[in-house]
Amino acid sequence: MSKRRRGRKPEAPRRGESERRCIVGPRFVLEALVGGTIDRIAITSKVAESVPELSERAAAQGIPVQIEDMSRLDVLADGHRHQGAVAQGPPYPFRSLDE
Repeated sequence: MSKRRRGRKPEAPRRGESERRCIVGPRFVLEALVGGTIDRIAITSKVAESVPELSERAAAQGIPVQIEDMSRLDVLADGHRHQGAVAQGPPYPFRSLDE
């Protein structure tokens, strides 16, 4: 269930964002980098300073890191508590129970 702040109209997601898998929180994003399951990251400048390993690992893997403000991360995280870090990757390749 998504929580949204009252009085703020959320921005519409950019094309293709709604179909992507989203990982939120600096530590979860860092773990996703270790697992190799993401292809872009958005963080605040505060997270970039406090968790430099996140940007360093992303750079080593060729994953782009964008510095964004909290309002943009709120949109990317779809109302989930992101603590200044959001990563996106391709959707999981789910299979039906019959496969």
